[in-house]
Amino acid sequence: MGDQFWRIVFLTAAIFNSAVGLSVAFDTSGWAASLGVETLRYDTLYSPLTGMFIVLFGGFYIAVARDLENRAIVVVSTLGKLTAFMLVVHAWARGLAPAAVAALAVIDLVYAMLFTLFLLARRDWPELPPTVR
Repeated sequence: MGDQFWRIVFLTAAIFNSAVGLSVAFDTSGWAASLGVETLRYDTLYSPLTGMFIVLFGGFYIAVARDLENRAIVVVSTLGKLTAFMLVVHAWARGLAPAAVAALAVIDLVYAMLFTLFLLARRDWPELPPTVR
């Protein structure tokens, strides 16, 4: 898998995060209900804050797509995607999140796996200076 493939992976992750983040940040429950989709409860403080952080991570994915050497961002992003997946599935298991939201979180798991493959495939990282090890 070449650089172009990985750039597409990170760009699609950015698009996904932007779409999810904006739908979380704004109260889309009326629109979703008209489509027959159950959503999470909207909170006037936490929903926009959460949505902003989801969109912010999308910005990080764009930075990686532009410069594939941003390993630290990919490591943090992988942990973020895994954590998001686990938190949503846990909430679903407790009856706090609809199944549609849990199904959507599976996309986070797929991206976490892709990010992990990226990290494993790019073993040509520059070595850290002795003072940082």
